[in-house]
Amino acid sequence: MLLPATAAASSRVKRLAGWTFAATLCVYVLLGQGVVRSGDGGNMLEVTKAILLHGSVAVPDNIGAVGRGGRHYSQYGLGHSLAALPLVAAGYLAGKLLPMPGGLRADDLAEALASTLPAITTAATCALLLLLLAEQGFAPPLALAGALLYGFGTLAFPYAKWFYSEPTCILCLVAATLYLARGLREEEPAPAFALTGLLVGAAFLVRIAEILAVAIFGLAVLAAAISRRQGWGGRLRLVAAYALGAAVGIVTVAAYNWYRFGSPMETGHWNKTFTTPLLEGLYMQLLSPGRSLFLYTPAALLAFFGWRSSWRERRIIALVAAMMFAVHAAFYAKFVCAPGGWSYGPRYLLPVVPFLLLLAMPILRDARAGLPRALVVACCIVSAVVQLPAVYVHPSRMYFLESGAYPEEYHKRMVYHWREALFFSLWSAVPEVTRNALFKGERLRTMARRRLPGAGHAAALPGAGVGALRWRIGANIPNFWWVLAHYFGAPRAAIGVALALLVLAASWSICRAGRGLAERTADH
Repeated sequence: MLLPATAAASSRVKRLAGWTFAATLCVYVLLGQGVVRSGDGGNMLEVTKAILLHGSVAVPDNIGAVGRGGRHYSQYGLGHSLAALPLVAAGYLAGKLLPMPGGLRADDLAEALASTLPAITTAATCALLLLLLAEQGFAPPLALAGALLYGFGTLAFPYAKWFYSEPTCILCLVAATLYLARGLREEEPAPAFALTGLLVGAAFLVRIAEILAVAIFGLAVLAAAISRRQGWGGRLRLVAAYALGAAVGIVTVAAYNWYRFGSPMETGHWNKTFTTPLLEGLYMQLLSPGRSLFLYTPAALLAFFGWRSSWRERRIIALVAAMMFAVHAAFYAKFVCAPGGWSYGPRYLLPVVPFLLLLAMPILRDARAGLPRALVVACCIVSAVVQLPAVYVHPSRMYFLESGAYPEEYHKRMVYHWREALFFSLWSAVPEVTRNALFKGERLRTMARRRLPGAGHAAALPGAGVGALRWRIGANIPNFWWVLAHYFGAPRAAIGVALALLVLAASWSICRAGRGLAERTADH
């Protein structure tokens, strides 16, 4: 059933979104890894620690790039590091007050809590998507289905475990889209457009590449202003409202760049160039066995069948979604590291996934829009199954086992050859890491030292001593915090209580969401 697109989300839909957030967050935390294992994520986490502990944004000399005064600074956006501040602060405080088992430190607890940030932002994105879809005229059950498809049937699912900046960036972009949609139907859209600009500017603060989104949303606001029946003064006021909102993020990024490297345009990515041939980059991101967006998120294919209906029903939102996909794909296709480094699927294209789902929604609503219902359902199920191996086994395990120092030859095999693609290699690792989890702690520690590179590579891993050993062990067991915590001496009773509370909270949230959905559906 199609609801009036002009009606704001009711209080019941908002409660449904709230329970959806709670349920998805509990599931994400239950399946979380509890550590930060990526180089990029560790880099940004060091900025958070520096702000909290030293009142500075300088990072240790073994990471980042040399900036003003000869100090080292992160090359990444400030937004993700700022978002992690409350979690890291809570971790240090709890670490000072609580006994730490197995040689762990307050720093480890701070890292564990910081690792939940992607879970929080992804769960919040699911809730905002539900609100956005409901306000766009989709019935609550369908809006909920679209939100859950994003949360568990796309690359958003495994990336909710890893401390990359994409989930934080996506939250800002989806929130900006929600306010853009509200502005398009309001008689006085200036406040909504100002919030749209503020949120897109926040996405730019998180990831420097989202200057693309600033331009795309700006064009959408300009198109909306021109289409309104009012004088040029009123139209300019709408564009100015968006520009002023976006300027907050843009000025902050410029000031941050100047503080670190002496220029508002310098980010520290001196060795990052756009030298990949365009067609080769597009092939890697869209068609290759190791990185294709449509292989690692098959549900994204539905966008090609739903875009016509989306264009007819909500033209400007459809235009934004299509431009986000096309511009980001072309931009990163030229990037020197087009596939996204040590990642599962095309990490750099993760921000376009919710926009592709917006285009696909008419197909989910109406099988007559172009595809049989059974085929649509099968596509969504397959898309969810594709995410499971990366949730169970950390993808970096295969990089270390196969390459050690990440040579170009393994990278090419992983991207271009089906047998080396991470989806298949991670599935083949599932039996082994499951067996490993049954070993006793000391035996597992010994096995981890033998199976993964030793001191030569461990020196490059985040942390030292317990931290490096924890990293290596974690690559050989199921990628869940409670499995790792068990091998490092956390009391079984404490782990059991934490798991039970998460399961109960998730079950309660799911029940409340189901009740709210039934009530909302009965009203219509």
